[in-house]
Amino acid sequence: MIIIKGLHTLTKLLKVNRTFLRAAPTDSPASRFQRGDGIVGCGAETGANVGSSSHRDVVNDGRDDGRLGERDLGGAACESQRSLRVLVSAYVCGPHEGSEPGAGWALLRAAAVRHRVTVLTVPRYAGPIMEALAEEGITTVRVVPIATPAWLSRFTGKQGLGHADYFFWQWRAWRVTSHLAADFDVAHHVTYSSDWTPVALHFVPGLPVVWGPVGGTAPFLWRLLPFMSFRGLVFEAVRTFLTNSSRVLTAAAVRRSGCVVVGASREVAARFSGLGVPTFVEPACALPPAPADSEGARPARTPDGVRRAVFVGRLRSWKGPYLALHAMTYLPGNWQLDLYGTGPEAAGLRRRAARLGLGDRVRLLGQRPREEVFSALLNADVFLLPTLHDTAAYSVAEAVRVGCPVVCLDVPGPPGLIEGTTGIAVPASADAPRRLAEAMTRVTPHPPSDRWNADRFTGLVDEWYCAAMSQFSGSAGSA
Repeated sequence: MIIIKGLHTLTKLLKVNRTFLRAAPTDSPASRFQRGDGIVGCGAETGANVGSSSHRDVVNDGRDDGRLGERDLGGAACESQRSLRVLVSAYVCGPHEGSEPGAGWALLRAAAVRHRVTVLTVPRYAGPIMEALAEEGITTVRVVPIATPAWLSRFTGKQGLGHADYFFWQWRAWRVTSHLAADFDVAHHVTYSSDWTPVALHFVPGLPVVWGPVGGTAPFLWRLLPFMSFRGLVFEAVRTFLTNSSRVLTAAAVRRSGCVVVGASREVAARFSGLGVPTFVEPACALPPAPADSEGARPARTPDGVRRAVFVGRLRSWKGPYLALHAMTYLPGNWQLDLYGTGPEAAGLRRRAARLGLGDRVRLLGQRPREEVFSALLNADVFLLPTLHDTAAYSVAEAVRVGCPVVCLDVPGPPGLIEGTTGIAVPASADAPRRLAEAMTRVTPHPPSDRWNADRFTGLVDEWYCAAMSQFSGSAGSA
């Protein structure tokens, strides 16, 4: 306990620059995005609230001095709808993949609909990108692979040394971009994007930049400590130390660069809007269109009395699998929980399930084919993901897509993905397991939703690029 209190105190001491580290209150001007007169020359609605159903809320400083830069920036460029020369920075970019690689591909594809695109990525994705582009007949994209040392590239996309590989890649991307900046109208960094990690494009002068969708990690919820493992506690303490320190430095880089930020959640966007940064809100989830017959896809319930909850995600403490187990103790014996995914907490979860007396009511099914997980979501009574911090939880978007009701914690990220559905977000309080269980008994299926279809990005990227060029024009004119 002394060690835990010491870590808690250390975390508090590291919370400098609280204006940035804490999202603005929901009723404040910053969180409602009502500073200024909206994006200059974009035709976007002004004074929009963050709570709008479109999630396409904007803010900037309202500057409109009529001066355009050398690239014919701002309103004139947007109104003419001309094709732009776009540089896309996508460390991971995988056609037919999910999570960050899938988001990278969706945003690249969206940019290529109307613009000429050069994409920077790691070599392992260059081949699949070119094959997918050829299959779709897209000829407006040039792929530039940027390699990292072979011994380091083995960890691309992984924890630990994977971060070192990412930072090394960013350094090389900066060297390439610095020489090519004059060849592009706008640049867009898509993956990875986290509010505590600066990217190469933040340090390239003379180029309008869009950053995002940008994710962010929430502060550690100490009141939920009993529902984590010791491994998870150590991970959260280290994460809090590193991200809080780096987040302040990233904020300074963003302000200096004058880029436009696309926040993956309202909380992330509010942090940057409080710094006077032009901001949009749009989660990074990018899913294929729902099946044409999705309205009737969910089968009728069989009268066997069994009710099934499904958890999909990495088996790490911060994803909330221990919370899911404790929620099961508040439910009658006809409830079962299936956990799909792998991770370092698998053995600990089995021990915890046995200690709680859950027996065969809980199944750890490991990594399963996508089709099997999709079928599980179709047949589940509820999708349970009590993650502590996950700005763009793809599994939540997948559940929304098929009409499976979601129960989650009211933390940054998932609640925004279930708006307009029957899903429930419960307070992240000490009695969260009981509240989760109660919500699980109340939710009902909802119609399948195509809200997070990847095709929505086609129109959005044009708005973002317009905003970045307008912002760059205003900054150049006032300099």
